[in-house]
Formats: sequence, C-alpha cells, structure tokens
Amino acid sequence: MTDAATLQELLRTFQRSAWRLEARDRYQADDQVRAYLRGDPTPPPMTHSFAKYLENLRAMPAQGRTIGRVHAIVGPLSPYLRYELEWGYSLTAEAGDDVHILHRPRWEDTLFGAQPSDFWIFDDAVVAVMNYADNGDWLGLELVREADAVAEYRAIQQLALRDAIALRAYLTVLRTTPIDPTALLSRPETIAR
Repeated sequence: MTDAATLQELLRTFQRSAWRLEARDRYQADDQVRAYLRGDPTPPPMTHSFAKYLENLRAMPAQGRTIGRVHAIVGPLSPYLRYELEWGYSLTAEAGDDVHILHRPRWEDTLFGAQPSDFWIFDDAVVAVMNYADNGDWLGLELVREADAVAEYRAIQQLALRDAIALRAYLTVLRTTPIDPTALLSRPETIAR
C-alpha cells in the first residue's frame, strides 16, 4: 500500500479520534491556494474529494468520532497560512474539525523549542509522522506503533492543546488587532479560548 493509501485508510477507519500537529508555513499548492493568492474574492468550487471530506467530518459526531488539530505557527503569517486560516480551516472547522492555533514569534518561544515534525495520532495508538520537502510537497509517512514512542507524541499533543487557542478566537485577534498578532498571542492567557 502506498503512503497516501495508508493515510487515507487510517483516516477512514479510526474508531474514536484522529488528531494532527501541523508546523509548516506551507504545504502543496492547489487551485484553492492559487485562487486565494491571486486575490479572488471567493474560493473556486470545491473538488468532489474535498466535498466528501467535509461530509465525512459532519457525520463523525454521530459515529462517536472526533478529529482535530493544532497548527503551530512562528513569525509573520505566510501567504499560504493566510489562505489556510481564511479559506481552508474555516470550512473544515464549520464541518466539525476542532482547529486550534499556537502562534509565537519564534520556535524557541514554543513548548517545542525547535520546529517539530508534523504528525497524526489515531485512536491514541498509531502515529503517522508526516515528511515534507522544503517546498511543501509531501514525501510520505512513517508509522509509529510502539507504546512508549506513541506516548511521547501524545505528550506533545497535550502540551500543544494546552498552549493553543481555538480558531475562532485566533481569527478574532487576527482581524481586530492592528499590531502584529504574535505580540498578543505570545500571552495566550489574555485570549478567550
């Protein structure tokens, strides 16, 4: 099975929870990203696969399943991250993705100390460590199933969730603060979660 097929299978078959840490300032560009960067006022029609993904997100609560993420961001927002916040996450969060943002001036100001790897945790038992090229192209994944190693990723998850704020609160700060939001967001206790 290819890495893409393995990831799709994990996302399709998890029983209780899927959670992701994202820590890159860009990922692969697609038509949505290009439209946003051109300044189009609205996203182009969504692809069938993205519409299906949103449909699956909406069905998860009735199935007793949850999906969430923290995107750890440092420094100013890249154009890609602005796209992701405004067009990508707003749609997935509305459909049920529990999105949180951890934004700091530098990696040294985060609980990680340095840029961490992206990863998924499925049912607190399997970790898929995501590997990317510098340009954001996905290179594949490495599966981690050993209990002690999975526990380390779960500890990172708990720390990230503790220090992150909900997407809606983050967007409120971003849209209403005339200063660099990292100055305010470096003090998460000042923001309603």
